[in-house]
Amino acid sequence: MKKGFFFCLGVCAGLLAGCDDDKAAGSGYDGFYCITALQERPSCAEADPWQDITPDAPCFSLHAENFFGTPILAWRNCTGNTPDTCDDSVSLAESFVRVDGTWTQYMDTASGQDGGTCQLSSRRGILAKTADGIEVTATTREGVVELPAGKACDTDRVEEYGDRLDCTGMQRLTAQKR
Repeated sequence: MKKGFFFCLGVCAGLLAGCDDDKAAGSGYDGFYCITALQERPSCAEADPWQDITPDAPCFSLHAENFFGTPILAWRNCTGNTPDTCDDSVSLAESFVRVDGTWTQYMDTASGQDGGTCQLSSRRGILAKTADGIEVTATTREGVVELPAGKACDTDRVEEYGDRLDCTGMQRLTAQKR
Protein backbone atom coordinates (compact mmCIF):
# COMPACT_ATOMS: atom_id res chain seq x y z
CA MET A 1 0.00 0.00 0.00
CA LYS A 2 2.78 2.43 0.94
CA LYS A 3 4.62 1.62 -2.29
CA GLY A 4 1.54 2.53 -4.39
CA PHE A 5 1.06 5.78 -2.47
CA PHE A 6 4.66 6.87 -2.97
CA PHE A 7 4.50 5.89 -6.65
CA CYS A 8 1.37 8.04 -7.17
CA LEU A 9 2.95 10.85 -5.17
CA GLY A 10 6.07 10.68 -7.37
CA VAL A 11 4.07 10.68 -10.61
CA CYS A 12 1.93 13.63 -9.43
CA ALA A 13 5.02 15.58 -8.32
CA GLY A 14 6.60 14.95 -11.73
CA LEU A 15 3.51 16.13 -13.55
CA LEU A 16 3.28 19.25 -11.40
CA ALA A 17 6.97 19.99 -11.88
CA GLY A 18 6.43 19.76 -15.64
CA CYS A 19 3.81 22.50 -15.35
CA ASP A 20 6.19 24.90 -13.61
CA ASP A 21 7.38 26.18 -17.01
CA ASP A 22 3.90 27.47 -17.91
CA LYS A 23 3.51 31.22 -18.05
CA ALA A 24 1.10 32.74 -15.58
CA ALA A 25 -2.42 32.97 -17.00
CA GLY A 26 -2.62 36.18 -19.01
CA SER A 27 1.08 37.05 -18.84
CA GLY A 28 1.04 37.60 -22.62
CA TYR A 29 -0.79 40.86 -21.87
CA ASP A 30 1.76 42.10 -19.30
CA GLY A 31 2.98 45.57 -20.17
CA PHE A 32 2.52 49.31 -20.30
CA TYR A 33 -0.20 50.69 -22.62
CA CYS A 34 -1.21 54.17 -23.74
CA ILE A 35 -4.74 54.88 -24.94
CA THR A 36 -5.01 55.77 -28.62
CA ALA A 37 -8.83 56.02 -28.71
CA LEU A 38 -11.70 55.96 -26.23
CA GLN A 39 -15.24 56.06 -27.54
CA GLU A 40 -18.76 55.50 -26.26
CA ARG A 41 -22.28 55.23 -27.55
CA PRO A 42 -25.54 55.54 -25.63
CA SER A 43 -26.97 52.15 -26.62
CA CYS A 44 -26.12 48.87 -28.30
CA ALA A 45 -27.85 49.93 -31.53
CA GLU A 46 -25.53 49.82 -34.54
CA ALA A 47 -27.19 53.03 -35.75
CA ASP A 48 -25.85 54.99 -32.77
CA PRO A 49 -22.47 56.46 -33.73
CA TRP A 50 -19.38 56.07 -31.57
CA GLN A 51 -18.37 59.38 -29.96
CA ASP A 52 -14.84 60.22 -28.79
CA ILE A 53 -14.41 60.87 -25.07
CA THR A 54 -11.40 61.88 -22.99
CA PRO A 55 -9.88 59.16 -20.79
CA ASP A 56 -9.39 59.79 -17.07
CA ALA A 57 -5.79 58.57 -17.37
CA PRO A 58 -3.68 58.52 -20.56
CA CYS A 59 -2.00 55.16 -19.90
CA PHE A 60 -2.29 52.00 -17.81
CA SER A 61 -0.41 48.82 -17.08
CA LEU A 62 -1.62 45.23 -17.15
CA HIS A 63 0.01 42.46 -15.19
CA ALA A 64 -1.01 38.82 -14.64
CA GLU A 65 -1.57 38.30 -10.91
CA ASN A 66 -3.54 36.20 -8.45
CA PHE A 67 -6.35 37.80 -6.48
CA PHE A 68 -7.26 35.48 -3.60
CA GLY A 69 -6.45 32.47 -5.78
CA THR A 70 -8.17 33.78 -8.92
CA PRO A 71 -5.97 34.68 -11.91
CA ILE A 72 -6.57 38.27 -13.00
CA LEU A 73 -5.06 40.80 -15.36
CA ALA A 74 -4.48 43.62 -12.88
CA TRP A 75 -5.10 47.11 -14.29
CA ARG A 76 -3.21 50.06 -12.83
CA ASN A 77 -3.97 53.59 -14.05
CA CYS A 78 -1.02 55.83 -14.92
CA THR A 79 -0.99 59.63 -14.69
CA GLY A 80 1.65 60.07 -17.38
CA ASN A 81 3.24 58.50 -20.44
CA THR A 82 5.85 56.44 -18.57
CA PRO A 83 5.56 53.31 -16.40
CA ASP A 84 6.88 55.13 -13.32
CA THR A 85 3.61 57.13 -13.19
CA CYS A 86 1.42 54.06 -12.61
CA ASP A 87 -0.60 53.65 -9.40
CA ASP A 88 0.56 51.13 -6.84
CA SER A 89 -3.01 49.97 -6.29
CA VAL A 90 -5.02 47.83 -8.69
CA SER A 91 -8.27 49.13 -10.18
CA LEU A 92 -10.48 46.07 -9.69
CA ALA A 93 -13.31 47.61 -11.74
CA GLU A 94 -11.01 47.72 -14.77
CA SER A 95 -9.08 44.48 -14.15
CA PHE A 96 -9.93 41.32 -16.07
CA VAL A 97 -10.93 37.81 -14.98
CA ARG A 98 -11.17 34.81 -17.27
CA VAL A 99 -14.80 33.92 -18.05
CA ASP A 100 -15.35 30.94 -20.36
CA GLY A 101 -11.82 31.34 -21.75
CA THR A 102 -12.16 35.09 -22.44
CA TRP A 103 -10.50 37.87 -20.41
CA THR A 104 -13.42 39.99 -19.22
CA GLN A 105 -13.94 43.11 -17.12
CA TYR A 106 -16.75 41.97 -14.88
CA MET A 107 -18.72 44.37 -12.67
CA ASP A 108 -22.22 43.81 -11.28
CA THR A 109 -24.13 46.09 -8.90
CA ALA A 110 -27.44 45.85 -7.08
CA SER A 111 -29.27 48.33 -4.90
CA GLY A 112 -32.76 48.39 -3.51
CA GLN A 113 -35.03 46.48 -1.17
CA ASP A 114 -35.04 42.78 -0.49
CA GLY A 115 -38.37 41.44 -1.68
CA GLY A 116 -39.12 44.71 -3.49
CA THR A 117 -37.71 47.09 -6.11
CA CYS A 118 -34.14 46.22 -7.08
CA GLN A 119 -31.90 48.24 -9.45
CA LEU A 120 -29.44 45.94 -11.25
CA SER A 121 -26.47 46.77 -13.43
CA SER A 122 -23.96 44.68 -15.33
CA ARG A 123 -20.80 45.77 -17.17
CA ARG A 124 -18.81 43.35 -19.31
CA GLY A 125 -15.66 44.43 -21.12
CA ILE A 126 -14.12 41.95 -23.56
CA LEU A 127 -10.34 42.09 -24.10
CA ALA A 128 -8.83 41.41 -27.52
CA LYS A 129 -5.28 41.67 -28.84
CA THR A 130 -4.56 43.94 -31.81
CA ALA A 131 -1.47 44.19 -34.00
CA ASP A 132 0.17 46.72 -31.67
CA GLY A 133 -1.77 46.49 -28.40
CA ILE A 134 -5.28 45.74 -27.18
CA GLU A 135 -8.93 46.67 -27.63
CA VAL A 136 -11.61 46.49 -24.95
CA THR A 137 -15.30 46.64 -25.88
CA ALA A 138 -17.57 47.03 -22.85
CA THR A 139 -21.34 46.79 -22.66
CA THR A 140 -23.44 48.10 -19.76
CA ARG A 141 -26.91 46.71 -19.08
CA GLU A 142 -29.29 48.05 -16.43
CA GLY A 143 -32.81 47.53 -15.22
CA VAL A 144 -35.25 47.60 -12.34
CA VAL A 145 -36.94 44.39 -11.25
CA GLU A 146 -39.54 43.62 -8.61
CA LEU A 147 -38.34 40.81 -6.38
CA PRO A 148 -40.70 38.40 -4.66
CA ALA A 149 -40.79 38.37 -0.86
CA GLY A 150 -37.76 36.68 0.62
CA LYS A 151 -35.42 37.36 -2.32
CA ALA A 152 -32.39 39.52 -1.57
CA CYS A 153 -31.50 42.45 -3.82
CA ASP A 154 -27.89 41.45 -4.51
CA THR A 155 -25.56 40.93 -7.46
CA ASP A 156 -26.64 37.27 -7.77
CA ARG A 157 -29.85 38.62 -9.31
CA VAL A 158 -28.00 40.04 -12.35
CA GLU A 159 -27.65 36.61 -13.93
CA GLU A 160 -31.13 35.55 -12.86
CA TYR A 161 -32.81 38.65 -14.36
CA GLY A 162 -30.28 39.37 -17.10
CA ASP A 163 -32.92 39.12 -19.85
CA ARG A 164 -34.74 42.08 -18.25
CA LEU A 165 -31.72 44.41 -18.33
CA ASP A 166 -31.58 46.93 -21.18
CA CYS A 167 -28.38 47.99 -22.87
CA THR A 168 -27.66 51.51 -21.66
CA GLY A 169 -24.33 52.06 -23.33
CA MET A 170 -21.12 50.79 -24.79
CA GLN A 171 -17.52 51.86 -24.57
CA ARG A 172 -14.54 50.97 -26.79
CA LEU A 173 -10.92 51.53 -25.82
CA THR A 174 -7.87 50.92 -28.00
CA ALA A 175 -4.38 51.13 -26.57
CA GLN A 176 -0.89 50.68 -27.93
CA LYS A 177 1.64 48.62 -26.02
CA ARG A 178 4.92 50.46 -25.37
